Amino acid sequence: MSYRFSRTLVAVLLSLAFSGNLSAKEEIAKESVFKPDDKERYEQISNRADAVYKMILSEMLLQKNATAESLALYAFILNKESRPEIAERGMQIALEKGVVPISQAFHQKWQSFEPNPSFAQKRMAWEQLVAMRNTEQAIHDFAQLLKEAPTDQHPQLFLKTAQLALLDVQGAKQQSDTMHDICMQYPNMSEAAVADTLYAAIADNKPNAVAALKRLANQNEPKNPVIITLELLSRYSPNILDEFFNKHYHKNLSNYWQNLYIESLIRQKKYDPAQKIVLQQLETNPNAILYMQAGYISLLKKEDIKQALTFFDKAYAIGNKKEQSRTALFAAMGSLHNEDAKNVKQWTHKIHDGDYDYDKLSLLAISANYDKKWEQLNEYLQKIVALPTQQGVFFNSENLVRLKISYISKSQSTEKAIAELTEKIEQIEKQIIPNKDILALLYHARGSIYVDKLRQFDKAVIDLEKYWQIDPDDANAQNTLGYTMLFVPERINEGVALLEKAIKQLPDSAAVQDSLGWGYYRQGNAKKGLPYLQSAYKKMPEAEIAAHLGEVLWTLGKQNEAREIWQQGYQKDKDDPSLKEILQKFNIVF
Repeated sequence: MSYRFSRTLVAVLLSLAFSGNLSAKEEIAKESVFKPDDKERYEQISNRADAVYKMILSEMLLQKNATAESLALYAFILNKESRPEIAERGMQIALEKGVVPISQAFHQKWQSFEPNPSFAQKRMAWEQLVAMRNTEQAIHDFAQLLKEAPTDQHPQLFLKTAQLALLDVQGAKQQSDTMHDICMQYPNMSEAAVADTLYAAIADNKPNAVAALKRLANQNEPKNPVIITLELLSRYSPNILDEFFNKHYHKNLSNYWQNLYIESLIRQKKYDPAQKIVLQQLETNPNAILYMQAGYISLLKKEDIKQALTFFDKAYAIGNKKEQSRTALFAAMGSLHNEDAKNVKQWTHKIHDGDYDYDKLSLLAISANYDKKWEQLNEYLQKIVALPTQQGVFFNSENLVRLKISYISKSQSTEKAIAELTEKIEQIEKQIIPNKDILALLYHARGSIYVDKLRQFDKAVIDLEKYWQIDPDDANAQNTLGYTMLFVPERINEGVALLEKAIKQLPDSAAVQDSLGWGYYRQGNAKKGLPYLQSAYKKMPEAEIAAHLGEVLWTLGKQNEAREIWQQGYQKDKDDPSLKEILQKFNIVF
């Protein structure tokens, strides 16, 4: 919203309607005492009051997402009342909603009754160029606009121009030098340095970009636009940040910039130098953020999880409430990645900052799903849906859908679950542009029911092939399909080939190790499969893995070890279908 509309809309509208000594309502009430020559004045006041009413109605429509109706009403009002405020608001709404032709229509009407454009009209015409991604003309007009704009509007204008660089990368590259000249006229304005940084980075002009970063680094507490810009550079142009840090040694910078340097190295997967810097800084300045980064780097380097948790413990011990919650979140995610259910729960319950509610509830829902506590899972899902924001640091709506599908699959009767999943699959497949990610989850869920509950492996393979075909390089999809193929005799070799691809991507995954070990056994090579199954069971002593490991041990003549493993699996989950089948096969009763 422009500065002209910075006050509340109602206040503005009232000021338009009731600008005389008497309110519009009082004026209208005096109709009976008006003289004949006052008729024109009365009609003007009446029309004005009617316009105000319609403007309020337009805003109410906008709040209800009835954008087309709101714009149509504003256009109707503008035809009745040729007022700059109405034209400006119409253009604002149209540009915010991305309908440039409607904005152009409002602009043309505005020009018709204000041929000598005010600054407000010039600014909206310029914002229209930005929305049209006409970078050359927008930058050309930008310099003159700055000269006419009130000083307090300069920062927002520079940020709007910076946004244009992200919308039209090619145009920004061509206008980089021009933009640099404009920005250098405002050397002490951080928003100008933000724009200069982005345009120079897009043009790969390292000298200009590094010089702009140097101006930004003078801020001890960067503003949000600066932080966003630096994060963009860290993700997409880390070489420019490297150039900057090489010229301006990170130790001489504020804590924020030092942390940015470490994060930049992490994003480039330069874990060793990042870890070295963090550990050096911890020796002289131990703080929660550095300990948190040390733990995160340890996870990324796939070091022993205990090492990472040691760092997280220290971060939690000395951090403030927000730092403690963030530490707990990272520790819980690390434990989840390492399939350590106990630590996932312990750390999740240490998350108390409301900013992480989505992630916390998602982790609790995952734990409930893992523990097969379906009512609890459903409660967490309902709480997640009720949150005002459907996005966390690590989790989003796709994870929510995944958990909902798990709830349908595992908490309901087999027949009802199959029917509901089939209905959802058919609904999505009928869409003009089907959501492939959700479709993949649904195929996976239905295929899993055919495997786990119905033992109908042929049907399962059909579904799981569709799941895998959506993303053939996904290791989890390879694992799921490959494992299921092991139960279809003519497809065992094909299944093992998929599992060998999966293990290359996820060498430490207990699930993949279990599948591959079982696959080698199904090919007739029990000795080759044994170490994979032993490693998997050590990491994740579940009933299904116990079933597989026990059978391989039995086949290799180690019956006592097999019985012991089976008994452990039976105590863990006596109803596991794989374990029940293998115990029946060898006439084992506990």
